[in-house]
Amino acid sequence: MKQLKLLICLFFLILTIPIGYFVFQTYNGLAKEETARLRFFAETILDEIENELVRLVHDEESRLVDEYNFVYQPLGSAHEGREPIPSPLSGTSEKKYILGYFQNNPDGSFHTPLMEKGHPVPDGSTLVVNELRSINSAFNTRRATGSAVTAPPLASKVQKEAPTKAEPGFEEPYLDRSQKKIAALPFRQRQNRVEEITEGQALRLSRQSTAKLTGDVSSLKVEKDSKSAPAIENKTMLMGAGQPADAEVRPSLPNATTARTFQVEIAPLQSMLISNDRAFMFRRVVISGQIYRQGFVIKLKPFADHLAAAHFSAHPIAQYASLHIDAGTRNGILNVTRSGVDVADPVFSLQRTFSFPFDYLSANLDCSMIPHSANRQTLDIMMVVFVAIFALGFLAIYQSARTVIDLSERRSRFVASVTHELKTPLTNIRMYIELMEQGIAGTPEREQEYF
Repeated sequence: MKQLKLLICLFFLILTIPIGYFVFQTYNGLAKEETARLRFFAETILDEIENELVRLVHDEESRLVDEYNFVYQPLGSAHEGREPIPSPLSGTSEKKYILGYFQNNPDGSFHTPLMEKGHPVPDGSTLVVNELRSINSAFNTRRATGSAVTAPPLASKVQKEAPTKAEPGFEEPYLDRSQKKIAALPFRQRQNRVEEITEGQALRLSRQSTAKLTGDVSSLKVEKDSKSAPAIENKTMLMGAGQPADAEVRPSLPNATTARTFQVEIAPLQSMLISNDRAFMFRRVVISGQIYRQGFVIKLKPFADHLAAAHFSAHPIAQYASLHIDAGTRNGILNVTRSGVDVADPVFSLQRTFSFPFDYLSANLDCSMIPHSANRQTLDIMMVVFVAIFALGFLAIYQSARTVIDLSERRSRFVASVTHELKTPLTNIRMYIELMEQGIAGTPEREQEYF
């Protein structure tokens, strides 16, 4: 019986090892799939945020240079020859995170479409105009001094552990994630462009500055070697980090196409952090060798709050995850906003540094848990049923073998008992027969008695 128990236990272990490995690999694969699914949707959220940044850049880069005046001349033949109309930038921005728009002139002077030249600041805009004016002064100072103080790279924040080989995601048979990231930036202006403006637009643009256009604007003649136009540096200026990307390079302009129109060169949008809560997004506009910088000021805290509310807070992931949006400043990494729940020990983390010109911003998404797949419950039930059947099967085999062995032992005991019961009378019979053979009886009567 002991030997049978030993054999059954050995057979049980031989079957348990491969089955246990199979169950482990099944749960491990399911966990990887759940992690890949979480990564996929987390990256989708960050992609949506980055796409909004790209759309913002595209909308601002598409603005006419004339829109940065209090009045402007819209494009199209329907408006040709008519009086200028109020600029769309002359009122309060619908985007609460935009403080306001202004133009930095070649001589460093300041102009904003919120006020008309020679007129007082409208009621309700005084504080905004004053802050824009101070930001213009800070911009001039940093552009002139070219401070060597640099901000730490945002990517250094998340290098907590050595890089590991990326696990294949569940989306790989269907999507190429690398191509998706490239496709997320369809409208980015990647190099300087040339735009044609009218005589009136040029006059309105230059009238805001004490610097004068060279010659008569109605017959402007300038020269430009198209191969010598400097490309903008794809590097964000952080708190006066090094020489600004818009250093005083004054390229020539292409020849005017007519006596009433000529061309200006417009660079892609750039950025400069003015303070821990203000960023100046601007473009260089080169006209007659003079560089104008047109842009808008972003309030970082409301901007980050808007991005989190629009793309993260409304999703179920906010119930078990947190989104941190950080900015790189001269004082280090500054947490601009935090949304979601507090995650002390994240089991999953995803970091993204946004593309130029928002590369001073980064987002970090931490999750306290990884949502279980709907298949996990089914797998749990099947594992319980399998283990139960497996255990019951071995128990049935053990009980069957034990019953057979018990019957065998009972048969052996029965045969031994019967043999013992028959052996005693047979011995007595044989003894009397031996006595009779030896003639011990003596008389026929006694012999008959023995019989």
